[in-house]
This record gives sequence, structure tokens and C-alpha cells, in this order.
Amino acid sequence: MPLTSAPAVTLNGTVEVLYLLDRAGRVRHASPGAENLLRAWGGLRLDGDRLQAVRKPDGRLLRRMLGYAAAGLDGCFAMRGAVGMPSVQVTLRALPEGSVILKLRVPRHRSGPPEMHMRRRFGLTPREAEFAVRLAEGASLAEAAQRMAISTHMAQALQMCVLLRTHTASIDGFRQLVAAELN
Repeated sequence: MPLTSAPAVTLNGTVEVLYLLDRAGRVRHASPGAENLLRAWGGLRLDGDRLQAVRKPDGRLLRRMLGYAAAGLDGCFAMRGAVGMPSVQVTLRALPEGSVILKLRVPRHRSGPPEMHMRRRFGLTPREAEFAVRLAEGASLAEAAQRMAISTHMAQALQMCVLLRTHTASIDGFRQLVAAELN
């Protein structure tokens, strides 16, 4: 599932989900789409009724920030997701009764879908996915070749692979397919 298509609140191209946590950090309520976002993003997971970070440094920071929030202090930090996924802004806001609101904000890729999505959706290799993202961003064949430091012949070969795997006949058709996926 693409990160930005999770059923959650979307404001100005940014996906947001909220969690209501008690003083001990247990999840008491989650907004619609929160679990889908966690599954797609890969930086946090639900372990029973608690949010756990996948990476140990993020876990230590999350526990520290939850402690601050339980003491009445608000905070914000960035957390990395799975490989190929964007960083997520994590905001903690303390409530008067001791509960904590945890908000996850994921910026939407406006210039094109991430490479990981291209790989999963169309079965592209990492190099093909990188090339496909450049094409989706509007780069010409020569510009994509220059940015990737490859020859134009290699770029033509990558273009053919991308068009074959996406079942499109032209770069314009490929861009229309990607634009339709983003909307």
C-alpha cells in the first residue's frame, strides 16, 4: 500500500494520524488509518497496546519524549521509516489529565512516488525504479541519464525496461499512469 493512500487525514498533501496515549504510553484511541500508516511506513509498530519503535535509537527517544509529555511538556522529533520511506514528524502534546496526543505527519512526495513504491507496484529493479522516479518527476531521457551518471544508451535500455514492466507505450503514458496513481 502506498504510504500516502492510507485512509487517514490528509492536509495540504501531508498524511496525519493521531494516537491518544495514557501516562504509561498505552494506546487508548487511534484515528482512522493509523494502523495502515504504521504498517506501510515501518518505523513504528503496535506491540499489544503500546507503540514500539523499530530502530533502537528511535525507541529511546520515543520513551524519553513520552516521559516529558507525561510530565506536562510538549515535544517534536523526526523519525526514519523503512528503507525508501520518508521521515515522519512525531509531535507529542500533553493534555491536562495526564494523557498524551501523539501525532505522526508524513509529507507526501509531490514530485513523484518514492522508489520503493515503484519497485513494489511495478516490480522494477532498484536502478529501474530510480530511473522511473526521474521520468515521473518530468526529466527528459538525457536529463535522467545525466543525473544518474549513465550513458544515454543505458538510459534508453532502462526506459524500455520501465515501459515494458509498466505496460505503457511512451514516457507520456508512463507519466499519466503515475499521476493517476497519485490521485
